[in-house]
Amino acid sequence: MLLEEQVDADGLNARTVSMLYEVCVTRRLRRSRYRLDESLSQGQEARDLRDLAAKGRLTP
Repeated sequence: MLLEEQVDADGLNARTVSMLYEVCVTRRLRRSRYRLDESLSQGQEARDLRDLAAKGRLTP
């Protein structure tokens, strides 16, 4: 719930919650897994990552 609230507050796409959860649990981000789990194109995945980094939720 906390991740959902933060995503909403930051104006990010709700699908990014799954990526943030994985990062919190595993301390790793598998871009390909996120793309497959959420059925995204590479462009959508890249945009989500860029938006999360811009909001300070991920560090490149």
